[in-house]
Amino acid sequence: VEQTRKKRAKEQREKDRKAKERIKAAREQAKEQIKAAKEELKEAKVQAKEAKEQAKEAKVQAKEAKVQAKEAKEQAKEAKEQAKEAKEQAKEAKVQAKEAKMQAKLETAANLKEMGVPMDTIIAATGLTQEQVEAL
Repeated sequence: VEQTRKKRAKEQREKDRKAKERIKAAREQAKEQIKAAKEELKEAKVQAKEAKEQAKEAKVQAKEAKVQAKEAKEQAKEAKEQAKEAKEQAKEAKVQAKEAKMQAKLETAANLKEMGVPMDTIIAATGLTQEQVEAL
């Protein structure tokens, strides 16, 4: 009986020792997992901070792009206005040139008429109508 009791006690001690080893191994594994989780958390925080900074930078760039777009729009509007004004000036210059040409023809016709040049010759030389020459 004593031997059986000793044998059982020895077996129990062996079971206890193995259980303690398993507990120790589980604790070590848990410590490693906690350490790894802390490292992952630390890395995630760094990445989150970087992402936040990138988002902030992107926001600044978007704001700058918006300002540049607004400036470009204003410049385009000014250029359009300048082009319109230039077109109007060109049109006015064309009208003035046409008027000056007509004035020159009228002056030439008046001089020719004063010199006694025949009406047909004045009309042919100036391109004026008979009525225009007669009105001089």
